Amino acid sequence: MNKNWLIDKKFAHRGLHGSKNGCVENSLSAFNAAVINGYGFELDVLLSKDDKAMVFHDLTLDRLTDLGGKIITYNSDELIKFSLRNTKDKIPTLKNILS
Repeated sequence: MNKNWLIDKKFAHRGLHGSKNGCVENSLSAFNAAVINGYGFELDVLLSKDDKAMVFHDLTLDRLTDLGGKIITYNSDELIKFSLRNTKDKIPTLKNILS
């Protein structure tokens, strides 16, 4: 089996994010930036209180939002309304990223 696909393309860890492009990790903007720049990307998935797949790395909200608490204590309808720090991006669902 040819495994070159694992090394032939650059991958953006949690999307193409950082101060240079103003995108927050695991955001729709970071994933779009990765694709536009020819990168593949990986993402992180955690479950919400109502068992929906949410794209977020940390178990808690405090590092990437102005809120606190664990992801698992919020349902998906609440989480998708939370802004990622200093951006217009919201916490995406996995379904949102894949569609």
